[in-house]
Amino acid sequence: NDKIVDVAFQADVPGTYSVDIKYGELPVADKPYTITVVRPPPNAHKVKCSGPGLHSYSPGEDGCFKVDASNAGGTGLLQIGVEGTGCPAATVLVKHVGKFVFDVRYVSKEQCSILIHVQWHGQHVPGSPFRVASVRLETNSDLLHAWPVCL
Repeated sequence: NDKIVDVAFQADVPGTYSVDIKYGELPVADKPYTITVVRPPPNAHKVKCSGPGLHSYSPGEDGCFKVDASNAGGTGLLQIGVEGTGCPAATVLVKHVGKFVFDVRYVSKEQCSILIHVQWHGQHVPGSPFRVASVRLETNSDLLHAWPVCL
């Protein structure tokens, strides 16, 4: 018969797939179909940022936050910038933890207000740039234990 049937195919990982289509036990075509799956184009508005390091940091201590671009399309071009008047970040580390989710850590040794720029494929994500205030921790051990831990 010349019946037309819609077939849906969903792949979690981009790549080239070889797909055999059968009707019952009989192949529909002589050879498998080749399907190329790509991520959708980048959309910075779908990136989600979270974590204590987007709100405050303690000079000399790790500030940390997470960037989740798993639903934002694109190939993974993440740009992080940390700036402050007279107090640049001493260290900025970005780690891809899987499926377009990134952990970001930074250290600024001075007490000042900083801006954290987060861009996905050259476009600022929601909330970026983030204005982050420094807080000075007391030596009281109760306060040290209350400081958010980077996860």
